[in-house]
Amino acid sequence: PLRKITVKGPSLSGDLGQLNKDELNVKEVEWKQSDELSVVLDLSLDSNLIAEGLARDIIRSVQEKRKALGARLDQKIHLTAPLPDNPDLVEQIRTHTLAEKISFGEEVTIELL
Repeated sequence: PLRKITVKGPSLSGDLGQLNKDELNVKEVEWKQSDELSVVLDLSLDSNLIAEGLARDIIRSVQEKRKALGARLDQKIHLTAPLPDNPDLVEQIRTHTLAEKISFGEEVTIELL
């Protein structure tokens, strides 16, 4: 995810601002009124943003592996992965992947239960 995007241009409704935030995968959208349109991306990364990106990559990888193995949508797994240090992100991974057990490892591997 990006930290922030600053948009200068005509104002948009709150719903469109939230939609842009969600679709652009950005933490904060700052709108500034202007007659001309310009966009500035804050591409700086900190350890939290890097950890969030790692968690999303793990979730995406697990979902691909589940699909390749023909897992049911409700099927639990055991997961081994290079986990982030943040316990909230590990819980997010557990929830999104239906992992009953999570272990640290160099590569993402799953075992269907």
